[in-house]
Amino acid sequence: MAELLATELVSNAVRHTKGPAALRLCWRDGVLRIGTWDADPKPPSPVPEPAHGVDAETGRGLELVRACADDWGWHPLAQGGDRGKYVWCDLGAAWRVDPVWVDTDEGSFLLVLEAQGKKDEAKRGSWAYYLSYLYAKYRCEPVLIVMSQSSSTARWAARPIRLGLPGWTSLMVRPLVLGPDNVPVITDEKEVAQDVSLAVFSAITHGRGPGVAAILRPLAVALETVDPDSAAVFAQLVESGLVDDQAKKIWRELMMPVNYFFRHPVAEKVREEGIELGVEKGVEKERASMVLRILDWRGIEVPESVRERVTACTDLDRLDAWAQRAVHATSATELFDGDGA
Repeated sequence: MAELLATELVSNAVRHTKGPAALRLCWRDGVLRIGTWDADPKPPSPVPEPAHGVDAETGRGLELVRACADDWGWHPLAQGGDRGKYVWCDLGAAWRVDPVWVDTDEGSFLLVLEAQGKKDEAKRGSWAYYLSYLYAKYRCEPVLIVMSQSSSTARWAARPIRLGLPGWTSLMVRPLVLGPDNVPVITDEKEVAQDVSLAVFSAITHGRGPGVAAILRPLAVALETVDPDSAAVFAQLVESGLVDDQAKKIWRELMMPVNYFFRHPVAEKVREEGIELGVEKGVEKERASMVLRILDWRGIEVPESVRERVTACTDLDRLDAWAQRAVHATSATELFDGDGA
């Protein structure tokens, strides 16, 4: 979904403005902000839906952004708009996890995993669009799995989505819904180890309240026994699916000692940029560079004193800890929280 919305925003900037344009991504507090800058100070004007027919190939970009994003807006970048404008949209936990490709005896499938906290009719329309988009792009059958901690929300999400004429359905979407009524609570380490996937869904659908630590701790232990790629997917899925703030805090603390971070999308993006710029000259320099580039990429200002301390460090364990903190830090100095004097 992030790729789709970024494409729509960039296309809109290129098609409707003159001069340069730029894309910026910012990950902060569990929300991905996708934004485009262009040199035209005029506000974006979504075309009203009745203005174009069902077969129109243009004019839908900002309508899609408005329908699929959790929030969106724009603002001028200088007084009077002399420097153009910035158009942005936010994606929260619902679309943070990329589709997961799985191969089975019955074929290959794309699993679209969404955590749904409450009823939202707008999401039902975006689900249908997103599944169609994935199928058109990858030519692989998409499967929508909706996870909720609310029984009533789970029942709402399970209702089929039918599009078309009365009595003639052109498109029907049937989400596979996991909720507290059909997923067991799993707290036993042996049971978690026997079915880690089910334990992940248990953590997401029951991950709140005073008993959440008893669910999350055995899962964190079990992730150390599976292959790193699967562990990274599971860890990110739990992070995205938990809606309770205390549960998120506990999970992040459990994940701190583990190197799944280095398979995190933020880290992978930074690593790719680092390779292109030729900064990977030794392990220590690579790790230090990653710490700083994560902060830069997230839009966090890095004082010179912080930059010097990071680049001077040769302790790999400490650099690993700083890199993990950089993903969630709200200021550069938070990198050093817990390091002592």
